[in-house]
Amino acid sequence: MSLANNSLIGEVSHLICNATEIGILDLSFNSFSGSIPPCLLKHNKRLEILNLRGNSFLGNLPQDISKECALQIIDLNGNKLEGKLPVSLINCRMLQVLDLGNNLIVDTYPQWLGALPLLKVLDLKSNGFHGPIDCYGINKQTHLFFPELQVLDLSSNSFNGSIPSRFLKQFKAMMETSSGARSMYVGTTVKTTIASLNGTSPYQLYYRESVTITLKGQETTVQILSVFMSLDLSNNNFEGIIPNEIGDLKSLKGINLSRNSFTGEIPPRIANMLQLESLDLSYNQLSGEIPPAMALMSFLEVLNLSYNHLTGQIPQASQFLTFPNTSFLGNDRLCGKPLTRLCETNHAPSAAGTPGSHKELNWEFLSVEVGVLSGLGIVAATMLLWGNGRSWVYWHVGKFWLQVLQPRICRRRR
Repeated sequence: MSLANNSLIGEVSHLICNATEIGILDLSFNSFSGSIPPCLLKHNKRLEILNLRGNSFLGNLPQDISKECALQIIDLNGNKLEGKLPVSLINCRMLQVLDLGNNLIVDTYPQWLGALPLLKVLDLKSNGFHGPIDCYGINKQTHLFFPELQVLDLSSNSFNGSIPSRFLKQFKAMMETSSGARSMYVGTTVKTTIASLNGTSPYQLYYRESVTITLKGQETTVQILSVFMSLDLSNNNFEGIIPNEIGDLKSLKGINLSRNSFTGEIPPRIANMLQLESLDLSYNQLSGEIPPAMALMSFLEVLNLSYNHLTGQIPQASQFLTFPNTSFLGNDRLCGKPLTRLCETNHAPSAAGTPGSHKELNWEFLSVEVGVLSGLGIVAATMLLWGNGRSWVYWHVGKFWLQVLQPRICRRRR
């Protein structure tokens, strides 16, 4: 049942719960208000997709979701829902997409959602989530956490603290390279029957779920492919270093860690992410030089390192030749194209100058030596070839031998 993209208003009647055979309910992008009928989450055994995106639903989510939950996609983005996440969501073992972005939910990081074996998309952006990312209980579990997660969006909340390396190590699906993989959409297949002039025939209705993410600096709504991977932790209060383990998430297409308080250097291992298309580390407190190996990231289309404390020369190769100066603004000690600030040249004339100037002095000294040796060689060759000159040389060599060298050798023997 789809009533999406209309101008429907008012509350959704609880009588909708009598339609027990509905597999997909899409009421997105209307002006519905009031609370969500609890039966849609609590007791419905057939409903696989619930899309109430872009309405004005309010209130708390039901806290007692049935263990017979069959939901695969829950999209409640862009409403006015509040309260905490129901822990009973753990009963929805078939859940692939949970999109609760742009609501008023106030809670801590729901690490327990990682126990859902098929969860691929977790979108909690623009809510009131707060506190550190707590994943201390991972090692105590016998099963993997978030084994299939491919899109994680925690942006525009109040998370704080550091990012533990073990937090990144749990995303196994993001570590697997997808070259040669078959592109599949996240969704579900529902069998229905359509009447035709020739009688009835089976028809496969395929519902494709989409998600709105910030990719390449712009909000984009994309249909979720099994090969699409994204991580967005932007606009929070994270601090400390960016773990080098982030470079192990080689399947990511986009990373956004902007507008936090990260310190330290750009992790060198990030250059291993050869499938990365968008990287935003702007508005942090990162220091050090840009890893030169990042020039090998041939798929990198959008890069934003602006407003940090980076130093040194911008790599002058490959993709870095295509980025605008806005990618590097706000780094007072960064130099080289495309910035107008040139790097210090090594052409100082003083002897105490740069290494380049020493090279010039060495060349000058070497040229003098070559000239002197060449002149002596020419003189010696001329005297040896000329008869009188050869006799003069032999006489002086013999005299030097008899008067100087021979007496010294005799004294040493005594």
